[in-house]
Amino acid sequence: MSPALFRLPDLHVHLGPVASATLRVASRLANRLKAGVAVPPSSLGTAELILITGPESDFPELFRLARESGIDWNGRTVILLDFRRDLSCLAPLRELGASTGTLDSLDAFPDLRFVADVDANARRRVQHFATSFKSSVFYLEQGRKQVYAAGSAFTGALFTPLVAATVDCLKKAGLSHPEALQIAERNAHKTLRAWFKSGRKGWTGPVPDRDKESVRLQWRSLRAESEQLAMYFSASARLALTLFGEDAGWLNDSVDPSSSIMESMDELQAQRLVAAGRLAANLAHDWNNLLTLLAAQAGEIAFTLPAGHPARSLAAELTQSIEHAADSPRRLLSWLRDQHQEPSSCNLNDAVRSALPLVQLALGRGVVCTTDLLEVPIVLQLDQPLFLNALLNLASNASAAMNGKGAFTIRTRAAEGHAVLIVADNGPGMDEATKHQVFEPFFSTRHANGGTGLGLETVKTLVASHGAQLTVDTAPGQGCQFTLLLPLPAKAHAASA
Repeated sequence: MSPALFRLPDLHVHLGPVASATLRVASRLANRLKAGVAVPPSSLGTAELILITGPESDFPELFRLARESGIDWNGRTVILLDFRRDLSCLAPLRELGASTGTLDSLDAFPDLRFVADVDANARRRVQHFATSFKSSVFYLEQGRKQVYAAGSAFTGALFTPLVAATVDCLKKAGLSHPEALQIAERNAHKTLRAWFKSGRKGWTGPVPDRDKESVRLQWRSLRAESEQLAMYFSASARLALTLFGEDAGWLNDSVDPSSSIMESMDELQAQRLVAAGRLAANLAHDWNNLLTLLAAQAGEIAFTLPAGHPARSLAAELTQSIEHAADSPRRLLSWLRDQHQEPSSCNLNDAVRSALPLVQLALGRGVVCTTDLLEVPIVLQLDQPLFLNALLNLASNASAAMNGKGAFTIRTRAAEGHAVLIVADNGPGMDEATKHQVFEPFFSTRHANGGTGLGLETVKTLVASHGAQLTVDTAPGQGCQFTLLLPLPAKAHAASA
């Protein structure tokens, strides 16, 4: 039951009939309140202002009784005495014609005060109710009670750990518990008074250098005593500076990021990566065995088909696709074992042409794939399976960005000492923030749709393993173009010169 009822002076003069699930319960409530008289719910129809209160678990039953009481709710005001619930809980009664609201007592004040979330029709009666008890009311914007509740929590539940951390710090410095409590209380009062006097001015302007140095010294000393308190200190400082529009970047230089908490987090991350590596190795091994079986079955199908059968070409393409799919787990296993495949000499144009059937599959039917390849051969050292994987990932990313509809172009060119591969799409493009993150492992703008953030990691691996250069040209609404500069062998470079 709301404590507001027990704070009302002379309640017996103002409170009318009391109703509950049964007359027996209603009588107990009336006796406890020392006011009102027990009546069945239908008798509430004689009252213009009806207050609803009770244990949280009883509210559904109270609302049911109110709806089924047979009362004509038109012209009546229903006020819920509860700090958790808002006006939405009273919607069924509002639909029946009642004006509604919620009323909470403010226990922090020495005198009786309320905060109300009420509709326009209920406000007049709530004001009359408060005046009768010589009280005042703070009126919220309608429907904003949960925002008010959050603000109250900041100075209630969330203020407690801040004070507790302060006391712990003072005790770490050698003070007794009573001494720490006394200093924390005085500092809290002083700080609150300063805030109420100056408001946001207390947090405006740059932090002086001498204060920054103090923060460094304090944080390091605190870390030596308690890692948890040190991290709480720095995290709270960052949040406070950000809340008041200050630059919190200087804190990165003020606190040591290599704390044992960070180190333990890094160690945990490393352990998870080791476990992920083992899982990947097992999956790659099983996947490779399955693909070997599929390749053998595809070969048997092709062998049994008569010469000239149209399905023979399809079986050949199926075998080629399986061989490419089998290369991925083999490459994963080689990477996990720190093994590398040596590049071989090939024509970049031929590598692109042989990849086109799989590229088109990666793009889907809705994307038109075109090529603009240099007429002369571009011979270089290339890890062809890795190159094919990178090209397929670029195609897959482009298709996803274009929602499966658009244009995808592959061009080859020759530059001074380099073979140039240009891959472009006419999709939505990327903003600067996304552009700078696309090559980060596990970064993806489409996690919800199956993106893993590992596709462009393959492109990054190709660049690193070949000593290549990569640039990305993109902007919102202007598509995306990846330009890869692959170094040519010295002889080829000299010949082209």
